[in-house]
Amino acid sequence: MARFFSTIIIIVVIGILTRYLGKQSERSLDVGAHGEKTLRYPKVYEVIGWVVLVFSGLLIIASILDSQSLGDEVGIMGISVLFAVSAVPFILLRRNTEVIFDDEKIIFQNLFRSRKLMPWANIKHVDFNPLSKNLTLRDDNQKIIISYSMVGFQNFLDVAKKEINPSVLGDTLEKIDKFYQRL
Repeated sequence: MARFFSTIIIIVVIGILTRYLGKQSERSLDVGAHGEKTLRYPKVYEVIGWVVLVFSGLLIIASILDSQSLGDEVGIMGISVLFAVSAVPFILLRRNTEVIFDDEKIIFQNLFRSRKLMPWANIKHVDFNPLSKNLTLRDDNQKIIISYSMVGFQNFLDVAKKEINPSVLGDTLEKIDKFYQRL
């Protein structure tokens, strides 16, 4: 019975988080001094990362202070380190990843702060994957992957509709619309 309730709780939390991220993607963006807009991951990513990191640290401390046997201590510390390592990308995604765009170009910065510049006119292929919830833009040399959960994703799509050749867009916008209808 406990498994049933925990499964229900997990499903509800995932549903609420998915709706929240969908609403964040529809938020309007502020325009910068030079007319640019910036997409970023929602603050909840960083909050989740810090909560998991702190929880992992507390587990490590607890296992050191209350160790019954070396095997137990190593097991708990190993799991705690895995959780801590998995929390770091959430923090880095929120802090470092951004998509800056205007009417001429897109600048994508990943979690390691590496940048890619792609003029709208150079985009040769556009696709949206509803399973990964990512929009992929390609030119002759590179690709940029943008998550629907980034704050202001819909603003980005509005500019993309104007700036990308309709024959390149194909049915991508229809795929995105169907995805949002299911949220």
